[in-house]
Amino acid sequence: MAEDRDDSDPGTEPLKALFARHGRQERPALAEIEAHWRELKARSFHLPHRADLDPSRIAGALPHAFVLERAAPGVARLRIVGRALSTLLGTEARGLPLSVFFAPGSRESLRRWLERCFDAPAIVELAAEARQGVFRTPLSGRLLLLPMLDRDGQVTRALGGFVVQGTKRASIVKFDLAESPSRFQVLPLAAPLGFPVAKAAVAPEFAESHRPYLRLVVDNSRS
Repeated sequence: MAEDRDDSDPGTEPLKALFARHGRQERPALAEIEAHWRELKARSFHLPHRADLDPSRIAGALPHAFVLERAAPGVARLRIVGRALSTLLGTEARGLPLSVFFAPGSRESLRRWLERCFDAPAIVELAAEARQGVFRTPLSGRLLLLPMLDRDGQVTRALGGFVVQGTKRASIVKFDLAESPSRFQVLPLAAPLGFPVAKAAVAPEFAESHRPYLRLVVDNSRS
């Protein structure tokens, strides 16, 4: 994953078969994604870098995995997206905001949790549900967000997964997010061994010139 690639390919696999096959893997798929993230974190002593991701380490979860790029406060776009997620959406998902999967009433909640994921930084896991009509079983899902560093060492990326359980009908559905997270774990911003620990400071705004919304400021005045 040294370069952004499009791993999505909705293909021609029937929706029913796709979701029946992947739906039973809800927590194992997310656990596989998180295990790789934690492996990278343990190796580097700080948040993992997006460039360090190895798709082969999450091969079983790739259809449900994604990489986000923070575009503005509360907004993150899909840079890499798995096949099952594009199928769920009914179109190519790469480049779209993560909010495209969720109902308008849940987008403010998503915005807040995205901010906490990047700013704290924190692991965020949320339950989701989508109704499919009176006589259809609702779809249930889980969204996992894991903060990561970009090439400049700023928390503007996130590895994640969105896994849906149930049989999806042909029409497009939007998910409602639970207001309270299943998990919210704040993480320390530790620097690599031998370097001073950085202090986080918020810049006025996020700009396309790669000026980060979250800057790392190191005070070396006492060294």
